[in-house]
Amino acid sequence: MLYQLLDRPIAYHRVLAEIAGSVSGGVFLSQAIYWAKRATLPDGWFYKTSDQWFEETYLSRREQETVRKRLTAINILQEEKRGVPAKLHYRVNESELESHVLRRYATLADAGGQGAVQTSLAENAKLDWRKAPNKDGGKRQTNTETTTETTTETTKTISVDADFDAFWAAYPKRTPHSNPKAPAKAAYLAASKRGVSHETIMAGVNAYCASVNGNDPKYTAQTVTWLNQRRWEDDHASPADVKKAAGATDEELDAVVSVYPGHVGDRDKAKEILKAELSKGATVQELCVAADKYKLFCKGPPYEDRKISPAMLEAWLKFKWREMDAYEYAKVGPDRIRTVRQKGKVA
Repeated sequence: MLYQLLDRPIAYHRVLAEIAGSVSGGVFLSQAIYWAKRATLPDGWFYKTSDQWFEETYLSRREQETVRKRLTAINILQEEKRGVPAKLHYRVNESELESHVLRRYATLADAGGQGAVQTSLAENAKLDWRKAPNKDGGKRQTNTETTTETTTETTKTISVDADFDAFWAAYPKRTPHSNPKAPAKAAYLAASKRGVSHETIMAGVNAYCASVNGNDPKYTAQTVTWLNQRRWEDDHASPADVKKAAGATDEELDAVVSVYPGHVGDRDKAKEILKAELSKGATVQELCVAADKYKLFCKGPPYEDRKISPAMLEAWLKFKWREMDAYEYAKVGPDRIRTVRQKGKVA
């Protein structure tokens, strides 16, 4: 029971404490390496809050700041703020860390005392920390290797927890709509126990992200629903198809604006609504035809008898443009109209 309570251990490397200048630094850097191996962002970047660091390492905010200042000063830890609102992301500089480790082992070897052991370590210390350690640890059995073997099940649990965290971070957001995390984690663990690999689920969620990119978040499935329905097995539109459907470039908006009789209040908002209409299957040509019909509808025959103020483009795109299909009209010259009426009705 006691060992079950003592879960989530940190793989602590003594040499990292020497490089970081403190035990706290060694613990922090060891945990950073753990997450770097599981990073889902390009080039090994990962996101973690101060509260999450505290939960995992018990290092206070002040201790974290001290450690981060030391590690960034020697270019082993890299930091970058991303997104709105800005969130602090981290990356372990693998080449710089490897250089420090090798120099440390070389220094110990030159000093003697433990020269034979340390030289052997230096010869093999390429710090290939992105690969899992050798299961049997070679011919020489150490206390560290024995401890690793006795905590296999705990390590597996930690790995699944970390995998779920990576999955949760990658899943498309539903904000401000609800997306309960606890049942989602239970569904993820159930899938893992059935033998579904983390790589399979991540491939599915990445495809799903591409397929819903640009859509209203309320249409994104809750994570627990997505997992329970095994939607990693679904066929999703390719990124190229999604990009084509999304549309809403400046050129496309300008094409509609050039025909529309009213004005644009907010171009970004108009592009967002236009993108939504295009994703539903509309085309720019259809929108231009509707805009031309709406322009003539606002003028009416004769011009002096009907002076309808056109709606703002954003509102027209969102609520009214499809109504134009219910009207017929006949042009008389380039800018005159003979009749505008609802289909099937007498003018």
